[in-house]
Amino acid sequence: MGLYRYTGATVCLLIRIALALLQGWFSQWWLRTHKQGPLGALWHRPTWLRTKSPVVQPG
Repeated sequence: MGLYRYTGATVCLLIRIALALLQGWFSQWWLRTHKQGPLGALWHRPTWLRTKSPVVQPG
């Protein structure tokens, strides 16, 4: 973010640690409440759009 020019190395390190903790918390929450990540869901739709479900033959 270019804040090192104004804040110094120590504050930048503290900001990075805070952002890493926030990202870890968000990731845990997301995985508890969703089947896939947001980009995984977007990628899944176009790649499986034209495939048909396999038909299982009895017997």
